[in-house]
Amino acid sequence: MSQSYPSQAATTMCSRGTVKTTGLNIWVSGGHNHNGPEVDVVAVQGLGAHPYYTWVGRQTPVEEVKPTHRHRLNYFRRREKNAQADGLPHVAQTASGAEEVMWLRDLLPDLIPDARIMTYSYESDWRRADVKTSLRKCGEQLLNVLHQNRSTEKEGRRPLVFIGHSLGGLIIKTALVLADHEAHAVGTEKESFRVDFSLQGIPVVKKFVARNAETTRLTQALLPTSTDQMRRKVFIVHGLGGIGKTQLSVEFTRKYQGSYSAVFWIDGSSKERLRRSIADLASRLPQHQLSEGSRNYSQNGSANADEVVEDVLKWLSQTSNDQWLLIFDNVDREFSVPSRDPEAFDVKEYFPTADQGSILITSRLASLWQLGTDIKLEPVNALQGQSILENSLGRSVEELVNLLQGLPLAINQAGSYLRNTNTSVHEYIELYDQTWERLMRMQHRSMLREDADRSILTTWTLSFNSLRSQSEDAANLLMLWAFLHNQDLWYELLRPALDLEIADKMPSWFARCAGDKLDFKECIGLLLEYSFIDAKLESSSFSMHTVLHHWCFHAFEEDKATMSWLAVVIVASAVPSMTVLHYSLIQRRLLPHCDQVYLMLQRHSQEAFKNREYLLSLSGACHKLGNLYSDQGKMKEAEDMFLRALAGYEKAWGPEHTSTLGTVNNLGLLYSDQGKIKEAEDMYLRALAGYEKAWGPEHTSTLGTVNNLGLLYKDQGKIKEAEDMYLRALAGYEKAWGPEHTSTLDTVNNLGLLYKDQGKIKEAEDIFLRALAGREKAWGPEHTSTLGTVNNLGILYSDQGKMKEAEDMFLRALAGYEKAWGPEHTSTLNIVNNLGNLYSDQGKMKEAEDMYLRALAGKEKAWGPEHTSTLDTVNNLGILYEDQGKMKEAEDMYLRALAGREKAWGPEHTSTLETVNNLGLLYKDQGKMKEAKDMYLRALAGYEKAWGPEHTSTLDTVNNLGLLYKDQGKIKEAEDMYLRALAGYEKAWGPEHTSTLHTVNNLGLLYSDQGKIKEAEDMYLRALAGYEKAWGPEHTSTLDTVNNLGLLYSDQGKMKEAEDMFLRVLAGKEKAWGPKHTSTLHTVNNLGILYKDQGKMKEAEDMYLRALAGYEKAWGPEHTSTLGTINNLGLLYKDQGKIKEAEDMYLRALAGREKAWGPEHKQALDTRYNLGRLYKARSMFGNAVQLFELVVQGYTKLLGPEHGETLEALNQLENCEVD
Repeated sequence: MSQSYPSQAATTMCSRGTVKTTGLNIWVSGGHNHNGPEVDVVAVQGLGAHPYYTWVGRQTPVEEVKPTHRHRLNYFRRREKNAQADGLPHVAQTASGAEEVMWLRDLLPDLIPDARIMTYSYESDWRRADVKTSLRKCGEQLLNVLHQNRSTEKEGRRPLVFIGHSLGGLIIKTALVLADHEAHAVGTEKESFRVDFSLQGIPVVKKFVARNAETTRLTQALLPTSTDQMRRKVFIVHGLGGIGKTQLSVEFTRKYQGSYSAVFWIDGSSKERLRRSIADLASRLPQHQLSEGSRNYSQNGSANADEVVEDVLKWLSQTSNDQWLLIFDNVDREFSVPSRDPEAFDVKEYFPTADQGSILITSRLASLWQLGTDIKLEPVNALQGQSILENSLGRSVEELVNLLQGLPLAINQAGSYLRNTNTSVHEYIELYDQTWERLMRMQHRSMLREDADRSILTTWTLSFNSLRSQSEDAANLLMLWAFLHNQDLWYELLRPALDLEIADKMPSWFARCAGDKLDFKECIGLLLEYSFIDAKLESSSFSMHTVLHHWCFHAFEEDKATMSWLAVVIVASAVPSMTVLHYSLIQRRLLPHCDQVYLMLQRHSQEAFKNREYLLSLSGACHKLGNLYSDQGKMKEAEDMFLRALAGYEKAWGPEHTSTLGTVNNLGLLYSDQGKIKEAEDMYLRALAGYEKAWGPEHTSTLGTVNNLGLLYKDQGKIKEAEDMYLRALAGYEKAWGPEHTSTLDTVNNLGLLYKDQGKIKEAEDIFLRALAGREKAWGPEHTSTLGTVNNLGILYSDQGKMKEAEDMFLRALAGYEKAWGPEHTSTLNIVNNLGNLYSDQGKMKEAEDMYLRALAGKEKAWGPEHTSTLDTVNNLGILYEDQGKMKEAEDMYLRALAGREKAWGPEHTSTLETVNNLGLLYKDQGKMKEAKDMYLRALAGYEKAWGPEHTSTLDTVNNLGLLYKDQGKIKEAEDMYLRALAGYEKAWGPEHTSTLHTVNNLGLLYSDQGKIKEAEDMYLRALAGYEKAWGPEHTSTLDTVNNLGLLYSDQGKMKEAEDMFLRVLAGKEKAWGPKHTSTLHTVNNLGILYKDQGKMKEAEDMYLRALAGYEKAWGPEHTSTLGTINNLGLLYKDQGKIKEAEDMYLRALAGREKAWGPEHKQALDTRYNLGRLYKARSMFGNAVQLFELVVQGYTKLLGPEHGETLEALNQLENCEVD
């Protein structure tokens, strides 16, 4: 008995808003009695007609219609229902109030209740020049859409009524003539060749999840049409096993079987099964159209099978028998001449000879696309995958669908296994990662018998065996791939391994594949042919599905040790040195493969290192992979790799072998980067002792470790020990290599950095210039090593305030690196970052931000967003935004840097603590004193633990705590912090070092605030003398102390001396920074304060207005420095009696400070206090009291109830209340 399946096409109703201008529009579905519609009505519009308004008339308004006829009452009820469904008003009316009536939808159903009512539209606007159609074409298109919407046997027998409007009548006539002449599917069929549809041989598909795009491709290519029925149509669905090729074909066959006179499913999995499938069809063919012997073949097998196959193919080739569909399923065996597989066949030999009918082929062989139109089936999307899982499991789990990456077979079988065994999804995912093979075997055993040959374990075996019979090399490459990452394989990944000393120990197949790109491409071509892999568009890279990747790893036990060894060596040999162009991008591309072999080594390390033949090469490979991880900022993985390398070398060579010591030295470098100072020192000392014993104290390898110890001691603040190491290394290199050798110059350069940090500026400059001259002679002026020294000179000049010289050095280094490495190389980006620092110091905020953002974008691309070098620039952006008063942006940058550094280095690493310290500075500037103190104390505790209480980084935080306590009015605590910092700096750097002088200057500020004028002046003069000696009289740090002396003299009433100081500062900063630099403007502002105190109101106002204009241009109108000058202008106008102007200034300053800092910040409270005093002077006591109350509360919370400023504000409040 034939079966019919409901059409899906009649489920979506059309509306006025969704009507299509071409094709079939369904207005009424019919079938209210649940048996489906009894008749189809199709209306065809005329020439130039509208697809909707052709069938619309005008009805008088609702209130004027008399319900005298039942169908009119039904009409209005239905109109309201349809309008609601369409999202339209209840009554569609014209401007005059008349109602639109679409009579096909609104009136006809009352006359024909169980009719499916449709309209057919076509391009008929004859006024358009681009319309090219004909009656025949319109008739054919009408037949096609009816064919698709009347595809089942039941639909084909349903009566069909046409309504034609104008030219529509001629289109209907043309369609009927074509149907009559060509036996198309509008109820007229060539019954003599019809074979009832049968599910015999068709695989069971319980619940199919729609793949609409792919199904549409099939219908467009395979459904019969009047114009090409005499042409054979061949369509190939190919792709990875388990991707859903058969399921898609089954669904297409069952849905559209009514469109064909006969549908035959043929098993193409082997030649024998193919022949048997075709021969078995004979019994289903109409009587008297085939010999009785052939028809009875399946019952008694008496006839020759080849003859029966030939008879069936002849029947399919008979004239007028052109409406059949053949499906060749699972044509997966590669056919070749001579054939390596006796069950392989050329599918073309089994095509009927006549040029008619439709053929659908499913295959894993991509080469079959040459037979016709094709589609490569891809994994399903997330929604489709969830639907598949819901069908098999009863619920959807996104995590499981993502794990199986859209492979329908894997998703379906996982869902069935979960349901059958009551396994949780979390448990399944754990088992999948840890015991994949055992899980798949259990899953295989739990399957129904008819599905067992299509399980994950078995589905790819046939294709792999066929591949291996064709090419052992390609099969081995596929197995090797299981030990690498599945998403990115390219030829250049394999090739470097053949340059190793152990290349002769590598398998011969690998030597062929990696040694010749054509051989590699041949292997890749076969893997593509069998749909094992995919080619990535517009690249030479290839990928493999993750489930197949797991299968490849577990399916074969042979050569696993060789494959795992080979994978580690391949990835390690591809790691580039830092001299390779774009090395960081290559490293990032290698990182997934590195992670893959890292995971493999974690799980199978004993087996990997057990074979002594592989031991040394694996140790060397682990060493290189450790370097890659270290460069990428993945310190835990780097340490693991170095320790594996170390263990391997110790086992192979012993603990004192020089190769062993090389890894020991690198572990020292790693621990140093991690801030594990004790461990780093232990490694360096072990390496040093070993090298001295093996090579002697003056060997260059020994000196390399000596140099590294110098670097470590420098970072620890052990300046004397660092200098001793550098000088020893320098003397040794000069003796071994000569004074101009590049290794000698490297140590010279390091000495320069040490002297720079010590404040020995002259010595540092001399050393850098020696290194520069030597490198220019050895390498040339554009070599990257030369440019490294140029960069260091730039940093030195920047610290000296020689901004022009610094910029020249940085720009030279930048141009050189861009030429050598390219604009995106990480060394180039480091110079870009340094230029950002320079521009920030110069107050060129726009230029600084541009540099930082360029460096950030480049580092994110090269290293990734979480790499420590990326985070360095993020931290610098935070500093810049804080200087600009962009507190929210600054905090975001600091918090991102902090989170990244905590993840990369840990919460106690010194780089992490640097950002903690910066957050403390930010919170202090925001007036968040509690949060600032917490940050400083965390940083201090961390530095003391990492570096010790006397390290200079520890002392920096001690100094910052002093600043915080000073702002809080905790004078004793502030003085203690400053004195501790001063004593530490004097011990570490000496009394004249600039860091020592910074604390001396801060003590001067503290003593000035305490009214200890003599002590303050002594501190300032000491700092000034030191700065003039270290930096010169015009350095900006020198000028900052001159400025502080000016403030001190001003407070003492020494106005002439104060003015002299300020004018000296102003002249110096204008020369160093320019007249519009913000540091220059600070001095302009201070001069304004001085002139105001001297009663020089005009001069004071001029200074303030100059400072204000400059700040607004540099920082913007809402920056806190801008607001400080606005507040000062308010004070000036108040003293001048310009009360309105003063109030305006105070209110503007208050609004800005509250927005920038919050209402409880000290500066906001100061402005509120000034405004309160203004209102009090104007006898506006109510306003003044409100302000003073807020100020007292704020000062009490911020400074404490006994602080002088709190008591003064309280006094003002009490006076107002008395008044």
